[in-house]
Amino acid sequence: MNKIYRICFIFIIFAFSLGANQASADVLFLDTNLFYSSDGLTNASTSTSTKTLYDISFGFGVDKKDHFEVGWNITGHSLSDNVSGTITTYSTTQMGPIFIYNFGKDRNWRLAAAYNLQTSATYTAGSATSEKWKGTGISSSFGYQFNMTSNMYLGLRMNYSLTSYTESLIGTSYSTISYKRTLMYPSIALTFEL
Repeated sequence: MNKIYRICFIFIIFAFSLGANQASADVLFLDTNLFYSSDGLTNASTSTSTKTLYDISFGFGVDKKDHFEVGWNITGHSLSDNVSGTITTYSTTQMGPIFIYNFGKDRNWRLAAAYNLQTSATYTAGSATSEKWKGTGISSSFGYQFNMTSNMYLGLRMNYSLTSYTESLIGTSYSTISYKRTLMYPSIALTFEL
């Protein structure tokens, strides 16, 4: 069995056992987090830029008041820049464990950190051959969530992402690299608890 799948399986069993042992009504959660932007500039030339960034996580509360939660995080980033017809694209898919602390009187404040141990990306600059990168990423978010219903929250967050790449594949040519990509951005989130 692949090492990543073994880690995922162990993590899910661990999280399930923690969630099953608590006496809380809000045992499971599903969290979605999204940022999108698009801008363009036309002067002597035309340039456009689009960014779509999202996180989806699910997991369990691990204490009776559900202040602490653990789960699994899936992250996707897609960025595209078009400068005078030369298009540069970067897209990444990441996943790994996430740890969440909800605090405040009604659990409205939220602090989260994820370690995305499975990370891959595709980078293309103009007409050059696409590069495929592999590495790891860390991300964190902090924000406030409003109670929409007893088990649904609408949130505003500030996010930080740092991805480190150590392997590159261009065609059939493999090489060791040391690339980093950092992003800081606001987002809107929707969280469901069961």
